[in-house]
Amino acid sequence: MIDLTKIIEGIEALAYALLMWILLIPKTLAKIVFHPAWAPGYVSEQLKEDARSRFDDYLSPILLILLCSLIPFVYAYTTPRPAVAISGPMQAEINKGVDFTATANFISRDGQYTYEWGHWDGATYTMDGTWDSSQTTDFLTFTWSTPGWKTIAVTASNDKGESYYYEYDIFVVDPSQPASAQGTTINTASPKSGEAKSWQSALEGMPGFLAALAFLSIPLLFSLAIEAFRGNPLTSSSLMRSFYVQCYFLSPFALAVWSFILGVEYFITPSEWLLYIFAAAVVLVMLLQLIRNEVLLIAAERRIHRGLAFWIILACLLVITLVALTIFFLSGNAEALRQSLGWFYIVFVIGLFLTGVWNGLFRRRPTKDI
Repeated sequence: MIDLTKIIEGIEALAYALLMWILLIPKTLAKIVFHPAWAPGYVSEQLKEDARSRFDDYLSPILLILLCSLIPFVYAYTTPRPAVAISGPMQAEINKGVDFTATANFISRDGQYTYEWGHWDGATYTMDGTWDSSQTTDFLTFTWSTPGWKTIAVTASNDKGESYYYEYDIFVVDPSQPASAQGTTINTASPKSGEAKSWQSALEGMPGFLAALAFLSIPLLFSLAIEAFRGNPLTSSSLMRSFYVQCYFLSPFALAVWSFILGVEYFITPSEWLLYIFAAAVVLVMLLQLIRNEVLLIAAERRIHRGLAFWIILACLLVITLVALTIFFLSGNAEALRQSLGWFYIVFVIGLFLTGVWNGLFRRRPTKDI
């Protein structure tokens, strides 16, 4: 039997938590942006408190970076990007007209739209017509006199500078001839229409979990850069403090990056170039502040010169960039991604071995005689 009292209490707790997030997110972000030196001391102070009373004045660092990263990711994952798509049959007969409909999803829904239809014959593109319309849909009828795979294309654009291109494959048959005589060997590729070609298909199944791990691995990398080679054992408590501080430092930058990505993808048209510049400037400012905060933190935590701390930060940023670019470019090729992960594992093991050799030979502390 369903306990309505517990359901109501759960809804009440969720509503209160959401309201607290709405209040604490801007408060915490403002504190980090305008007074970043506050974060290390605040984290150290809160870790001494009981687990239930921690991070009462400001939002928890892990929750903050997940809200600044995971929510925009989920929005981008579930929201269709502005584009144009063609709908129609996947098979037709020769000498019979076939209707195709193009549906455009523009950022700006005002003004006139232009649709350019064409078809491909091998590597040759032929334009079949261009029409202006006030609707986000357009249609055209195609007729073929020869069998085989055919490719039609449409380009949808508007006066705001948006332009989207889409190709659609259809197989044309001749009922009077056997299949072997209809040129099916000219192009044996399956139709591109309806296939999932984005990197999101690789995350299908548990996208949120994998994304959360990816986002949390970035502050973890910076934490290891601080705690490694300090001469002290790497413990859970010491790593937790550095990890929480990194979550605080990286949250404003993550939010700025996602704001720029989502703005470019979903909200800013090419004609609104001033907004492009403003969003990019915010990302640059947040990046420079992140580098400054990290340099000061690593120099203080590891008691090294700021110049060396700066190079450590650049190395971490380079590793993050290389990994992100590798995943981005290889996400559509499972075999290439598998081989890259294999090489990464080999390099990682070699790096651990060399690190151990360095610590054993060059950073060995003198011991007393027995």
